[in-house]
Amino acid sequence: MTGEDQTPDPCGPETAVRRVPANPARAAHESVRRARRQVGFSSATRVQSLIRAELRSGELRPDDQLVEDDLMRRYSASRSAVRDALQVLAAEGMVTRRPRHGTNVRYGMGAVALQEMFPLASGRRTDRVTVMPGTQQVISAPPALAHRLETADTRLLRYEQLITLWDMPATARTCYIPLEHLPDPLPSNVVGVSAEPDGWDRDFEELFGLPLAEIVSTVEATTADASTAADLGVLEGAPILAWEALLRGADGRPRILAYTYYRAEMIALTMTERKLPGQPS
Repeated sequence: MTGEDQTPDPCGPETAVRRVPANPARAAHESVRRARRQVGFSSATRVQSLIRAELRSGELRPDDQLVEDDLMRRYSASRSAVRDALQVLAAEGMVTRRPRHGTNVRYGMGAVALQEMFPLASGRRTDRVTVMPGTQQVISAPPALAHRLETADTRLLRYEQLITLWDMPATARTCYIPLEHLPDPLPSNVVGVSAEPDGWDRDFEELFGLPLAEIVSTVEATTADASTAADLGVLEGAPILAWEALLRGADGRPRILAYTYYRAEMIALTMTERKLPGQPS
C-alpha cells in the first residue's frame, strides 16, 4: 500500500507512529481546561457570586469602592467578566457605576437562616437592621386563612410590618392571628418582633402564655404584586422570595400565620447543618 495508509514494518530500521486525528469536541474541551488552569475560570456569574458572598459576610460594605484591577486579581478573572458582573449588580441597584468615578457598593446583603424569620445584616441582627412600627387591623376571616389556622373564629387580627436593611426596604411581613387567642382588649402592638436572636420565641410566649413549639415554613420564588412592590421599593413583577410560616404553640394549635416577602437581590437563605453527635443544629 502507498500514501498515508501505508503501515511501516515494525522490524524495519525506522518505525513511524500513526497519528489518529483528535475528536474536535474533545480537543476544544481540553483547550478550555488548559486555559482555566493557566488564568483561572473567568466567569461573570462566578464573579457576581463572589461579590455577593462578600456583601453577605460584611467584607464589602456600603460606599466601598470596587476597583476592576483589584477584583481581577482577587477573583482570578478577566476584565470582561468583572465588568459584566458589575453591570448586572448595577442593574439590580446593589452598586452604582459612574464614569470617571468608578463603582461603589450601594447597600449590603442580608442572610436569613432557614430556622429563623428575621434578616441578618453582615452577620449581626442589630447591624443596620431596623424594624419599622407595624400596623394592625381586625378583618373578617377569609375561609382559606381560617382553614390554615384551624379556627372557627370569624375575625382575624392582621398585623403588617416593614424591616429595612442598610436603610433600604428589604422585608415586608403580614401576620394573621385568630382573635380567640388574643387578650381583650387588644394590645396596641401585638407582634412587635425585636431585633434580638430570641425575639420571636419570647414575644410568642408573652403574647399567648405558652412556648412556641413549631414553625412550619414554605419558601418559594415569586414576583411582587403592586402592593408588595410598593412596600419593598421595587417594580411590580420584580423577583422576590415569599416565606409562609405557620407557628404552633405547645398545645399543638396554630397561633400565627405569617407571610414574609424578601427582596430577592438583597436577601440570601443560609443553613448550617451539624454532623457531629451532640452538636446543636
